[in-house]
This record gives sequence, C-alpha cells and structure tokens, in this order.
Amino acid sequence: MTHRSHLITGVIAVFATALVSSPSRLRGQEPRLRQIAAVTPAELRTWDSQVDRMIRSRELEMRLDREDTLMAGRRHTRYTQTVNGVSIYGADVARQTDEKGLTVSIFGDVYEGVSMSTTPSLSTDRVRELIAARTGVDLPADRAPRLMILPRENGTFTLVYTARVATPEDITLYFIDAQTGAVVNQRSDAKRQTSSVGIGIGVLGERKK
Repeated sequence: MTHRSHLITGVIAVFATALVSSPSRLRGQEPRLRQIAAVTPAELRTWDSQVDRMIRSRELEMRLDREDTLMAGRRHTRYTQTVNGVSIYGADVARQTDEKGLTVSIFGDVYEGVSMSTTPSLSTDRVRELIAARTGVDLPADRAPRLMILPRENGTFTLVYTARVATPEDITLYFIDAQTGAVVNQRSDAKRQTSSVGIGIGVLGERKK
C-alpha cells in the first residue's frame, strides 16, 4: 500500500471514530422547532388534526384543562410535548375551544423529528447529592429533580434533570446532564423588578435586557 493510501485510510478511520463518539448523536438529533399561531380556518384545520394526531401518539400530554373565566363556553386546554413520557422543556401547545367544542385558536411551540434515548444514567438520589455538594442545599423530600429534555442552542437535545434551589441570594433553576451529572445550564428563577433597565435571564441562561 502506498503512503497516499495509508494517509487516506487513516483519515477515514479518524472521521468514523468522530462520528461514533459525537456527543450530539448521544444526546439527540437536531430538532426542528415549529411555532404555532393558528387562528384562520385553514390554519386551524391543519393544526387541529396535527394536535389530535400527537395526542393519540402520546407526543402531547394534557397538563391543564379549564374553563375561561371571562368568556362563557370557552375552554382552554394545555398540552406538553413528550418523548417516551419525558417532557421537552418549553414545548407546549394551548388549544381554545368554544361552547360547541370547536377549536378557535391554537398557540405554542413543538419540535419535529425528536428521537433520542430517555433513559438516565444517574438516579434522582445521586442528583440530589450533586446539588447539595454544589450549593450546600438539600432539596426537600417533595421536590425531587425532574427528568426533562432540554433543547440546546447548538440544535441538539440533552436529557437533563431540572431542580429549583433556593438560597438566601436567589432561586436558581439547574439543568443537570442526566448521564454525566454536569451542570448544562442554570438561570435565575426569582421574580424581580427594578426601577431602571432590567437585566434578566433567558430560557437557556442567556442574559437579556
């Protein structure tokens, strides 16, 4: 085999190894975000059937169903998108129906093409230990870390545990990798108001004015 052939073979082997060990493949494929704002008859027909299909396939699970307190006969139902029963952080759908049960609006965000493992390597007890070691706070017995799927800014998903931790300085929402225990993200979860220009924390931890 020539030196050139050896070089090509080595490059192919390195590339194949990178594909196998790529973190994005382990954490989930690139999602496609669909933002829903359906109010016209054509939009409602399309999304009504899509929402019904996702409910039947258990991609959407109901988490709230209530009557409108201002408009008689109106009803609001909110669904959370899930993968194998695990909620996707920030992905939900709100559907409003009239007194006849007909849909009058659908709003929300859903991801298409989500396919990933939802089996964590870490237990909730281990996550509690990691949080205590990091913050010095023991989570109350009724506030267990919650398994969720976090959409990332780089276009991938990560299986995480979420936990709210209260300290004298702040209330922080932690996103902890369910496989490695690393803190993937964190954001302030306290409600604050200031008289000047406000500085807040976005959904994925970025600072915003």
